[in-house]
Amino acid sequence: MRIADRVFCPKPKTQNPKPNKAFTLVEVMVTAAVLSVGAVMIYETFFTNLNAFYYCEDYLNIAPWMDEKIWETRDLLRNHGPGAVIATEGSVERGNRIYDWGLSYAAINGTDRLDLYKIRLALYLRRGSGSVKLSRSAYALYEYEDEE
Repeated sequence: MRIADRVFCPKPKTQNPKPNKAFTLVEVMVTAAVLSVGAVMIYETFFTNLNAFYYCEDYLNIAPWMDEKIWETRDLLRNHGPGAVIATEGSVERGNRIYDWGLSYAAINGTDRLDLYKIRLALYLRRGSGSVKLSRSAYALYEYEDEE
């Protein structure tokens, strides 16, 4: 037997006796990325819902005025036809907001005795960096009087 066979050589320990309980940089970066994507999704959802709420609030605030303007235009076209004098733009203040509005009407179908008009009303409200557009459409029928 050789001397080298009798000498005890302990194997080196490859494992650390105290395991490291800290996070690695990769784990921290992946966690930060997942959390930031989640935060962006929550942020987008919140502001999308907030914009929808403001749109509904504006619509409910100005809808009665829009109905009244459409009815007024429809009555003028029914009574006066092509000779009607109708304001086509302006502004209106409702609920501490100023809306700019535009109205257009055109004969879309006509015969010897009848004219059909399409009425379009659009309102614009400037809000922050964007604008809100609310619109309505209606039809009016004008019947020519008999000339006998």
